Amino acid sequence: MTHMGVEVSLARPDERAELWDLYQRTFLDAYVNDKAGITREMLLEFLATDTVYFPKNWQPYLEHPSKKRTVYVARHDGKIVGMVAPVLVEGRHRITGLYVAPAAQHMGIGTELMRKALAHHGNVDVYIGIASHVKGLEKFYKPFGFKVAEPGKLRRYPPDPISYIDMIRPAAKSAE
Repeated sequence: MTHMGVEVSLARPDERAELWDLYQRTFLDAYVNDKAGITREMLLEFLATDTVYFPKNWQPYLEHPSKKRTVYVARHDGKIVGMVAPVLVEGRHRITGLYVAPAAQHMGIGTELMRKALAHHGNVDVYIGIASHVKGLEKFYKPFGFKVAEPGKLRRYPPDPISYIDMIRPAAKSAE
């Protein structure tokens, strides 16, 4: 898939370090918010924890993409400018790791990555967690059919210092 000179395709195993670099830069850019009490130091400490959700540990998923966990990237001029990881966790289809390099934002790359992730999941309920302190995220996801799953309810996943709002894109009802 090509959009404005950007190709969206499966990530390759040799791109793990580039994915981790993009993830760290965009994660910090998106989530540091002193007013919300989310400091750079807190997030750097969190990123240092060892968990399967971080691209530094995604080698098995890059080598063996599946319905359970796949990573797609957006490339421009051979460089990764965005990524998304559709996953199946605890029986739920989720979209994680949707990040676009700051210099490449507002160019439709996030939209193309989201379309790819939703196509990967197919016609099922799909969930995404959005940081409660980052403005504008709900607005980005609503055109894809997402709505807040449980209004007023925040989720925490320690040691992650961020509180999340779960959104759901319900499966389309089939005509009977």
